[in-house]
Amino acid sequence: MENRVILPSQIQICYETFGEIGKPPVLLIMGNSCDAVMWPDSFCRALANRGLFVIRFDQRDTGLSTWINFSEAPYTLMDMVQDIVGLFDAMRIEKAHIVGYSTGGLIAQLFAIHFPKRVLSLILMMTSTDLTIKNDAFRKLDMSQAKLPPPKSEFIKGILALHTKPQTNLKEKVSFLVESFRLANGSKSAYDSDFFSKLFERSLKRVDGKLRKGGHESNHALATSATPVIRDFEFARISAPTLVISGSEDPILPPAHGKAIAKAIKRSNLLSIEGMGHVLNPVFFEQIIEAMACHMLVNAK
Repeated sequence: MENRVILPSQIQICYETFGEIGKPPVLLIMGNSCDAVMWPDSFCRALANRGLFVIRFDQRDTGLSTWINFSEAPYTLMDMVQDIVGLFDAMRIEKAHIVGYSTGGLIAQLFAIHFPKRVLSLILMMTSTDLTIKNDAFRKLDMSQAKLPPPKSEFIKGILALHTKPQTNLKEKVSFLVESFRLANGSKSAYDSDFFSKLFERSLKRVDGKLRKGGHESNHALATSATPVIRDFEFARISAPTLVISGSEDPILPPAHGKAIAKAIKRSNLLSIEGMGHVLNPVFFEQIIEAMACHMLVNAK
C-alpha cells in the first residue's frame, strides 16, 4: 500500500513499506530520475525477510511525489536530503540504515554528513564521491583533468544513439529504458529484458498523465550539478559504519569511484562484485542482500 505525506516544504512524498514496524528501519534511495518501484518488490521483500523494516519512496520529481518546475523553483541534492528528514519526522523514525544507489548514494552521503545522529549505518551502491564527472562527460566537456574516470566512451555513444530513436508511446519508452539499462549492465552478466520491461512499464504507468516519464526532465541531474562537490573534511564527518558496493563492470562509475569512497570514509568496507555493472540486476540480488543484511544487522543499534 502506498502512503503519502505532505512535508513542511509542501512537497508531497509517496512511500511504501515492507516488513514489521519496530524492526530496524532501512531507507532505500533510488538513482537519477528513478521512482520507488525501481527497487523491485522481490528485493524489498528479501530484505524485510531478514528482519528489517524497509522503506522505499518516490523522491521529488519521480513517481507520485511532487513534480517541480526547476526553472521556477531550482533545488539541490541538499533539498532532497531535507525531504528525507521530513519523511522520517512524519514516520516518527529517529534513525535508520541509509541505502543509496547511484545519485541516491550521493544523497545518502550528504545525509550522513549533515544528520549523523539519524544514521544507523550507510550502504553506498554503484555511486561516487563526485557525480559531476558523469554529467560533464555527457556534456562533452574536457575530462582530461578529472580526478576519477568518466563513463566509458562506448556507453556514452550508445546512450546518445538511443536518444535519436522515437519515444512517442509507452512501448517505445519502455524499449528505450530497457536498452539503456542493457548498456549499463556491463558485458559479463546476463540481462533479463523481460524482467526490466515489466519493471519499467509499471514505473511509467504509475505517472500516467505526466507524459509517462520516469522522472521530470533532467531535474535530478540539474540538482546534482547545482550541489557543491563534497570536500575531504566533510567526508571526515561521516561516522556511520559504511559498506560500499561497486561493480567491476560498471560503465558509468568505474571501480575507481567505489575505491575513492572507501578511502574517504574511515569506517568503511568495499565490496567489489565481479561482473556487475551499474544495474540492480536480479543476478546479484542474493549476494547484495546477504552483504547488506549482515552489515545492517551487525550495526542495528
